[in-house]
Amino acid sequence: MMPRDVTEFLTTDESSPQCYGDSGCMLGALRDYPMVLRDEHYRQELRHSIYLFARAPESGAQVFIHVFPLPHGRAEYEKALSFYNEQKNNFRLPSGQTFSDATLAPASREGFDEHLVFRAKDGRHRRRIVHGFVGTHRAVMLVFSLNHTDFLGSQFFALVCGHLKLADLPFDGFGVTGGCRVDPGEPHAK
Repeated sequence: MMPRDVTEFLTTDESSPQCYGDSGCMLGALRDYPMVLRDEHYRQELRHSIYLFARAPESGAQVFIHVFPLPHGRAEYEKALSFYNEQKNNFRLPSGQTFSDATLAPASREGFDEHLVFRAKDGRHRRRIVHGFVGTHRAVMLVFSLNHTDFLGSQFFALVCGHLKLADLPFDGFGVTGGCRVDPGEPHAK
């Protein structure tokens, strides 16, 4: 088994940070919604991942954020994207909802040359919306996952999309101090 670094916390704990990430991939407003944040980095891989798991009332809703440093991580990004592309399925969204490149795209994304989005199906009930962003310095893959199709009705997904900022900057790794502006007296989880 490859050595890995893991950070995990419940965002509603007093010691949890208000934001997490680096200056090119920052998720803010963490304390505004109860979720578990799990940051994993396998030291031998060219990928760094943040997994977000919604707590009640939206248990089962998940967001995966995978960041790949470029150009070295391009093959790893393509491999991860291929995994979801094999599950590609244009499932229907609930009545009145339409699917486009903007569906669940983060509000702030700067400097990326490529953006693709598609729907995927995993098993009988699990549905996913997958975004891929590629720039000069990093590629970012976002995966939104549910056991039904009402992605746009999810407060959890709306919070993540509204408070996730992506920028094509060199990648140094995640952490609370990596570009997150916090008060010096604020407790940190790391």
